Amino acid sequence: MMDGVEPPTPPEEPVPRSSFEDFEIPEPVAAPPAHRPAVITTAALVLLVAGLMNILFVVLFRQAGSSAPLYVVMGGAQLITAVLLALMLPVGRQAAFVMGGLGAVLGFVQALGAPTGGLMSMALNGFVIYAAAATGPSFRRG
Repeated sequence: MMDGVEPPTPPEEPVPRSSFEDFEIPEPVAAPPAHRPAVITTAALVLLVAGLMNILFVVLFRQAGSSAPLYVVMGGAQLITAVLLALMLPVGRQAAFVMGGLGAVLGFVQALGAPTGGLMSMALNGFVIYAAAATGPSFRRG
């Protein structure tokens, strides 16, 4: 203590450890979410079948007149929307809302003449809208 320097203190003895501290306990890791929810796959299949039926209706029954281009355009848009939805692209979700809404309106118009087919069309297009709305977080990238 003479020169302002204190003598070194002896090192402290380590605290005794339990033998359980030597084991590494793995932390549970959450499973990654499924690549594509089943409800989206089903909605894409509904759109795919509806698009194919619209196009086949014109081709097989030789539909002529002013409604034929509407069926072809609607069928093509449904096929494109089905592919975009199956790829889980955000634009596919937006397109599913549009195609589902348009299909539901056309189903309502169809229900005025043929109630069973129109109600079925409205129900299937309502399901497409539900699927797109319920799985919004799955479409977020990043």
